[in-house]
Amino acid sequence: MTARGMAIVGGCALLAAVLVYGWGAEHMFTWDVAQACGYRQSYEMPVQYGNPEFLPLSLKCSATKDLVPAYVNPTVLALLVVTVACGVGSAFTAHVARRSARGLTGR
Repeated sequence: MTARGMAIVGGCALLAAVLVYGWGAEHMFTWDVAQACGYRQSYEMPVQYGNPEFLPLSLKCSATKDLVPAYVNPTVLALLVVTVACGVGSAFTAHVARRSARGLTGR
């Protein structure tokens, strides 16, 4: 794959990571967290829950229930790893192509 191709794949992976993060963040915004969590009244919700975290995305209702889907954080992480790998691969491929174009093969 060429350096340009790797850069395009990395850019698409970054865009996908931003979109998935936005999808997960959208699940956190609700008018009444207690109601979204299934509590009838807001005073029934324990105080240690209901506080949003943005890295990793999380809005806990209880020890086992989160309003953010479970697949969001691992998907964002995997897409960011792909972005970094494509960026490094693109830079390395461009460097090798530049050296071979000059006739510097390292021999």
